[in-house]
Amino acid sequence: MLLFFPQFHGEIDWTCQPEFLDQELQQVIRDASSGLTQVSQLVVGA
Repeated sequence: MLLFFPQFHGEIDWTCQPEFLDQELQQVIRDASSGLTQVSQLVVGA
């Protein structure tokens, strides 16, 4: 994050455990009308 989004790095609470939403991502990809997919991970903070 620091390398690509330094303006957001300080806004993130790094003590929170991330939650990986792999099944939700697969649902979004299946429901997408476009044939292009650029997302590899969907992660949220608690």
